[in-house]
Amino acid sequence: MTNKETSNDYGDIIVTLNDTTRIINCPNNIQWIVQTLSGRRWRSCSFWRRRDALITHLDFEASHGKPNYALTAENRKALEALPRIHRTVVDPPSEEDELEDRNGEDNQVPITNFPPQNSSRIYNYARAS
Repeated sequence: MTNKETSNDYGDIIVTLNDTTRIINCPNNIQWIVQTLSGRRWRSCSFWRRRDALITHLDFEASHGKPNYALTAENRKALEALPRIHRTVVDPPSEEDELEDRNGEDNQVPITNFPPQNSSRIYNYARAS
């Protein structure tokens, strides 16, 4: 296994939708990435921190002419098992998030402390893709 996200044997694949579409955890552990196979390399298409937004995106794309984004029941179950919000060391849950989790509400709490000051390389990579 490798840590290169464009590789076929990348070590942190969340789910493989089909031969040309997969979802991975990014190497820096800040988000989930939807990737498609282009030639012999995987290309990042979109970046997600919220599980429900990721699932909604895949459903939307599948219903609008991209059948490779369609989720099987097994794939949907795997994605629904992900945390509601991708948590990282630089973005720990806030008191508001914890209260929201206890109340069962899904208000979209803005991420105000991202990107951290020391992660410009990570942030620029995510924005450039």
